[in-house]
Amino acid sequence: MARKRNIKPVVAPPLDARAIGQRIARNRRWRKWTQGQLAQATGVSRDTIVGYENGLRVPRRDTLVLLSVALRRRIDWLLFDKRVVWK
Repeated sequence: MARKRNIKPVVAPPLDARAIGQRIARNRRWRKWTQGQLAQATGVSRDTIVGYENGLRVPRRDTLVLLSVALRRRIDWLLFDKRVVWK
């Protein structure tokens, strides 16, 4: 008879829309980009970027990938403030 293992699922911390938006805005300003330039680089509207930066919206997974590439940051940094920069 096989023994059951007591394995606990890994639970990610809750997403903080305001903190995610602050990280997006901080990195965008560091790159000296406008909201319009970031919107163009990611293929979303400027209003969507404004919503992210104001903490009114959380980016979808596909948009997170686009933001990550445009801002040259890892997705975990955008979501949870892991301080890693792509080289």
